[in-house]
This record gives sequence, structure tokens and C-alpha cells, in this order.
Amino acid sequence: MAIPRFCGQDMTGEVFTLIAGGKAADMLHEHLRVTTEEAAARVKKDWAGDVKAYDAIHKQTGMMADALSSGIIKQFPYKFKRSRLRASEV
Repeated sequence: MAIPRFCGQDMTGEVFTLIAGGKAADMLHEHLRVTTEEAAARVKKDWAGDVKAYDAIHKQTGMMADALSSGIIKQFPYKFKRSRLRASEV
């Protein structure tokens, strides 16, 4: 599966190799798939399908954000300090 291009450049930077065991391209393709499902449902005025697809997009983009953040932290660990606070305490 080819890695998508962004602004004319391959998204093959180190951060993308550090994401979810090299699954960055799969995540991006999944995002495009569910976004296409949402658009198709909306065009057909299938509102239940639109909401279902939106919910899938919302869940999937959260996972993508977590994976991207983790990849960036792995690439630049010296830029991030470990916090003693847990996410639930913030």
C-alpha cells in the first residue's frame, strides 16, 4: 500500500515509521474510507448512515491523534518531559 503524499512530499518521515509499528498508511487509508462513507451517506440523505460514519470517524481520528503524538514523542523524546500527573488528574 503506497504512503499518501502531502503538499507534494511523501509522508515517509521518521515520525510515520514510528507510528503503530509502521501502520501510518493503513490509518490514513482507513480515515479516507470512513470519510468517504460519511460523504456517500450524506449525499444519499441516509442520516442514520451519516451519523454512524461520523461516529466511526470521531473514534478513528482520536486513535490517529494518539498514534501521531506517540510517534512525535518517540522521534523527539528530549523535547518532552515526563509528567507525574496522570491524564485523569489534568
